[in-house]
Amino acid sequence: MFPIQPSPGKQAASARTVSSETAVFVLSHEARHALSRRFGLEDSQLDHALGLLGAERVEGPEGPVEQEAAELITRLREGRLPWFIHACPRWRRDVLRRMPSLQPCFSLPRPVPCVAVVSCAARKADFAGEGWAGALTVREAALGLMKNGMRPVRDACRPSGGPAWLERVIQRAHRLAGESGASLPSFSPAGEFAGVETARFTLLGRELRAARVRGAAEMERLLRLFTPQGLPWELIEVLVCAGGCERG
Repeated sequence: MFPIQPSPGKQAASARTVSSETAVFVLSHEARHALSRRFGLEDSQLDHALGLLGAERVEGPEGPVEQEAAELITRLREGRLPWFIHACPRWRRDVLRRMPSLQPCFSLPRPVPCVAVVSCAARKADFAGEGWAGALTVREAALGLMKNGMRPVRDACRPSGGPAWLERVIQRAHRLAGESGASLPSFSPAGEFAGVETARFTLLGRELRAARVRGAAEMERLLRLFTPQGLPWELIEVLVCAGGCERG
């Protein structure tokens, strides 16, 4: 676990909570949006402010997105589908206790020497267990900044841009496969399944079906309805929390 330790000083040098060897912070687009909106900061200002928590450098989620895009291509080539992408760690542990045969449908942990800023305690615990240098929830990061002199801004508005996580992974997989001209898939509600949005896209010459499932209960209903290998989609993102996982 990555602890926030308040410091009486307001200078970055005296407020470090991470050693210089592990002071690379990785923020999702949604975590960056949440913190920037709360404090009314531009990207460069937020990067500078995170130095109060020990950040030597701040990066986006391109590394994890790249890893999942590469895994998608590998799984497609090896026939290891369906795949539950970017799965909520708490839901993953719970479903694997009851359905251990689903283990091949989930990713293996990937140690990363960085500090992750994420939206929820479940994903924070997941990062800590996977060998990351540490993890903070958005709320912990905000509290740490406030304890070091930063003040929230009321009604600060900053538009969130860019595609969602699943779309970013598909987009990056196209680039890795040399298909940079491919368009992003368009998700639409699946009429026969409540809380499910689906899309089709082509990768490495194969048409794939993707699904975004809202709610663990709906996903488990689908697992009871179909066998894992009988699911009508090859790529599945399960949004367990209301509003989605990485909303900050």
